[in-house]
Order: sequence, then C-alpha cells, then structure tokens
Amino acid sequence: MIRIAHLSDLHISKQPPHWTAFADRRLSGALNLTVGKRRHGYRMSAIRGEAAVRQIIAQAPDAIVFGGDASSLAEREELAGAADVLAPLLDLGVPCFALAGNHDRYTHRAQAQRRFEAAFCDWQQVEDGFRRVQLGPVAIGLVDTARANRWLWDSRGRVIRLPENLPPLLFSHYALVLPNGQPDRYWHGLRNGPEVLERLREGDPVTWCSGHIHHAFEVQCGQVRQFSAGSVGSPAATWQLVEVDGPTIRRQVFSAGESAANPNR
Repeated sequence: MIRIAHLSDLHISKQPPHWTAFADRRLSGALNLTVGKRRHGYRMSAIRGEAAVRQIIAQAPDAIVFGGDASSLAEREELAGAADVLAPLLDLGVPCFALAGNHDRYTHRAQAQRRFEAAFCDWQQVEDGFRRVQLGPVAIGLVDTARANRWLWDSRGRVIRLPENLPPLLFSHYALVLPNGQPDRYWHGLRNGPEVLERLREGDPVTWCSGHIHHAFEVQCGQVRQFSAGSVGSPAATWQLVEVDGPTIRRQVFSAGESAANPNR
C-alpha cells in the first residue's frame, strides 16, 4: 500500500497588505484580506499549517503533495513563509511535490519571476503542464493548472492538456467538479474544465485530488472521483491522506484545527 499526504491552500498572508497591492490585480485579494471574508479566517494559517505538518509527520506517508496557494498575493515574503512552515516535511526523506495555485501566480509579474518555483526549489515540481511519477507500484499524475489572470474577478486556471494514457490517481490545484458534481463556475474553474470532465467521465476510472475549494468533500461524476483536500490554512484546516492498495483508492480526512494547532490546551 502507498500512502500520500495531500495538503493545499495554506494562504500565508502579509497582513495588512502593502499599499501597492491596492493598485493592481491584487486589489481583490487585498480587499478580501482587509474587509472581506478572509479578514480573520487566515490570520492563523501558519499555526494551522504547522499543526498539519506535525500530523503528517506522525502518519509517516510514502510521499507528500502540496497542492498550491501557499500565499495570498504571491508576495515573496508570503511564499518564503509558507515554504518555512512546510519545510519539516522535507526531512521525512520521502518524495515531496509542490504544485502552484492561482494565488501563487496571482500577477503576471509573479508568474514571470517564478516566485513560487524559487520559494519551493527544494520540492519536486512540474514542468510542461503534466508529470507522471512512479511511487513503487503506484503511478500518479501531477497537473499544473494555475496561471496569472488580468481581471480582478478572474480566478480561472489554465487550459490543460492531458496525455492519452493517464494514471488512475491525479493531483492538481484546481478541482474538476463541485460537491454537487457540476463543473466549477466559469470565473473560478479551469478554462477547459467541462471539456476535460467530459473526456474523463467516460474513460477509465480516475481519482482527481484537488485544493482550490476550501472545504473537503468527495464526489463521484461518471468515472471521475473527486477528492478535495480543502484548505489547511482555513479554520477547518483539513488535509487528506490518500491510500492506494492495489486497485482500491481511499482517503482519510484530518483536521489541524484549533485543538491540533494548540496541543497544550
């Protein structure tokens, strides 16, 4: 059996954001951090991330996948802080993979400067959109789905191209479907998400592990089963342990919420 720890959406933020964040694409994110729903929700994201790291180390997985959104506004300080929070996982001596989220490539400048790639240089990453990895008897696929966007309301991912022969277990930042089994809404999902879903739902069984949507859920849509890890930086602070035992793929969901983040209380 192969066990893979999957965590996503840490969202380390520099609060309050630098004033320049209110003058470009970061405006929507900066407003969300100062007056919006994330004003208080992610102030403890580093503490929750540290608690999740302790839980993962205790589980001793065979591999680790971080699903992106390490930062809130793709600031170098945020990305470096997230890498520091997750750094103890590298000491486990198992393969550690990092996928960028849309908040890690929040602006075209951050994307061009490869800030996420620099901050997570000690992690294995994905080039050219897709990477197939062999973990003992188990093959997994890592899909790079994030890109910078220009408009304040645009959180869409990339147009992705998947190979013909896919492994049965895939990891990406973006989800293919919502908890109701429908594709994500237009401005929040993959640019070609419905087309990808249409192809996969009629093919061989695939389990798609994602972040981006900030709560953990599992849903079946044709031949596609979606495992959402949720957001490890949110108050729910969830992550998932994906277990592959022959043809069987299952998961356990853990919470690094308040009790785990404050083990002495």
